[in-house]
Amino acid sequence: LPATVDGVVGREKDVDVYRFTGTAGDRVRIETVAAKLGSPVDAAVTVYDAARQVVASCDDTADGRDPDLTVTLPRDGAYFVAVMDANDLGGPQY
Repeated sequence: LPATVDGVVGREKDVDVYRFTGTAGDRVRIETVAAKLGSPVDAAVTVYDAARQVVASCDDTADGRDPDLTVTLPRDGAYFVAVMDANDLGGPQY
């Protein structure tokens, strides 16, 4: 981190997962910029720890369909960010 990822929800029920290593107390911001660029994706983001426990999640915000999530990591270790379409849709334009 920091990092920028360019991804595609390539088909229905597609979930893209990204791994990063964090330290307890780190504040990590995960922002999706898709609808703002004209994509039909209704993105949803979930952060999991190495034990597969949900740390935080975000679907829509007051500003629209693009999630913007800030999370304080509870412990040192591996974390995973899952990005999907909230309606399980997908395709090249997503």
